[in-house]
Amino acid sequence: MTDSEPERKRGQRLEQLAGKAKGGDPAAKRDMETFIYRELYRLASTYMQRERPNHTLAITGLVHETIARIAGREEFEDRHHFYATAARIMRNVLVDHAKARRTAKRGGDIPDRPILSHDRLSLGTAGGIDLVEIDELLERLAKRNPRKRMHSNSITLPV
Repeated sequence: MTDSEPERKRGQRLEQLAGKAKGGDPAAKRDMETFIYRELYRLASTYMQRERPNHTLAITGLVHETIARIAGREEFEDRHHFYATAARIMRNVLVDHAKARRTAKRGGDIPDRPILSHDRLSLGTAGGIDLVEIDELLERLAKRNPRKRMHSNSITLPV
């Protein structure tokens, strides 16, 4: 894969700044950090254009999460290695975000509790079946797994 002219110029600028920063130039280090931030923002912007319009993760959030996950990693072979790693991390962040959203949407924020409380449910004493408690249990089951809702609605209890 060959770089386009703008990419080649950006790559040359980055290598120039990196060389000066390694030489101890603090201004070059700041310029390099700003340059990298802008490049990551450009990459994140490209990824976010492919996402749904009302995405809850902003471009800056994606960039900051990428920077946090990439910080402290090993030295990179070259700028291609760095950007490939950053791109993979961005994809992982977007996937993690989608999984968390899907989990919350499916009731993942409901704390795990046992469905049946055997010490409270008395099926054989004085013929007493607590219909209210069973209804509450079925509602909790439906909240935990919406696909089970149709099954819980089809359960009939003897009168």
